[in-house]
Amino acid sequence: MHKKLRIGLIGAGLMGKGIGKTLLEQGFKLSVVAHRNRESIEDLIERGAAEFSSCRELAAASDVIITCLPSMAAVHAVFEGPDGIIDNGSAGLLIIDTTTSDPTVTRNLQAKAKLKGIQLVDAPLLGGPKMTWQGTISIVVGGEESAIEAAREVLEGFAKNLFFTGGPGTGHTVKLLNNAVTLTNSAILYETFTVAQKMGVNLDTLYQAMDASMASSKRLHAIAPALIADQHAKSFAVDTATKDLVLYTAVAGASGVPVLLGEAAKTQYRLAQALGFGEQNVTRVATALADIGGTSFGKK
Repeated sequence: MHKKLRIGLIGAGLMGKGIGKTLLEQGFKLSVVAHRNRESIEDLIERGAAEFSSCRELAAASDVIITCLPSMAAVHAVFEGPDGIIDNGSAGLLIIDTTTSDPTVTRNLQAKAKLKGIQLVDAPLLGGPKMTWQGTISIVVGGEESAIEAAREVLEGFAKNLFFTGGPGTGHTVKLLNNAVTLTNSAILYETFTVAQKMGVNLDTLYQAMDASMASSKRLHAIAPALIADQHAKSFAVDTATKDLVLYTAVAGASGVPVLLGEAAKTQYRLAQALGFGEQNVTRVATALADIGGTSFGKK
């Protein structure tokens, strides 16, 4: 049955491109909307995707729309307004939002969509571009039960693991909590490895020692080799990480719980932004700290 579904993809960036490629390999019919990254669009077209020039046109021609957007401004632009997918989608449309987004905004959009007979599921991604490309990504899924069931076939078409979190907005809440842990863990690694570099500690030895102790983590395995080699291939931008921490601290702060570590991490990432690293890979946070501290990576 899934081969009859008309799936539209909005946001064929680092993560979205892999979603589209995996769905095409699974036999789904896919269309994409014009994107500034023509390389990704052309790659998906070569694999069998069709292209529409606007979100308005894509919404009118789709049974399912998957969004994978870089910012809250993009979320509002794509979902709302005269060219948005809610106003231009027909009753029965299913929207799967894989963006890391504000759960309050998600609930508001879900309510607006429901008035038009459109279902919205929040389904943010846990992992990186390589995992979407391989079809091994995990997803946390929030929404009404009927919407989740309607989305299951498509979600299983590009994800390995699904974690169902509850009602609308809960998927985005869990994603923010997850990213807060990941980015805060990363923040102390950027700091300590920069301090080590400045003090003349051998970074390979530091990495091995941490890996043999309770300090070991997936983030250590990702960050330490990048800093030791001073290589920063882009997989997750400083701007995106900062956006996630801004959302987390706002949501967590509204709960009344002190958000001390989240605020500290946000300050560190904003510092990297201020020094011009916003569009570069998130490991450039350490480069920013090194610049201020009078040291640099890649030197023995």
